[in-house]
Amino acid sequence: MGVTKTSLRGFMDNRFKKARNEVFKEIDKYYNEKIEPLLDAKLSVLDKQMKQVSKVSDEFVKFQRENILLSYDYSRYVRDLNIFVNVKSDTKTRELSKIKTAVQNDSLYEKFGISEEVENAKTELRPVHGKINDIYKLENEVTTVINNASSGKKAYNDLKTLGIDMGDYKEENAILPSIQKFSVDTCLVNGDCN
Repeated sequence: MGVTKTSLRGFMDNRFKKARNEVFKEIDKYYNEKIEPLLDAKLSVLDKQMKQVSKVSDEFVKFQRENILLSYDYSRYVRDLNIFVNVKSDTKTRELSKIKTAVQNDSLYEKFGISEEVENAKTELRPVHGKINDIYKLENEVTTVINNASSGKKAYNDLKTLGIDMGDYKEENAILPSIQKFSVDTCLVNGDCN
């Protein structure tokens, strides 16, 4: 059994990925509960129009199917209509992304009359974004400790000394089958094949 720097890196990468995912879930939950309902309410004015466009699109498809022998292809129009059918969800996705960027970068967002809610999100999510930054900083420091250690065992002990819980780390099995004889003559590498 042995501790290798590679296995330590993999172990710690998984731990940091899990920690980041937990924080990202917390951020997503905030947006799902507080921001998305506001966007849905503001974009609900499009619902009636989207239903009408969807109905027209369906009628085009039906018309084309019933009149297969037509020389004119209406699929281009159906494709164009389908773009409009998705305008609400596309707008919501795009604006949510802009809001997340504004919150993370502490910049201005003034669309849809929800600037106050965006400002509240900046205040409420500041500690959470700080956690993400701290996770990345700690990850860099842990990677430096592992890389600078002379061996995997030394890195393992250094991480334990610095307060990293290594309880669920599983040591690698360093016992590999040994090669008894090469299948090709080594003179090819040694340069003495005469």
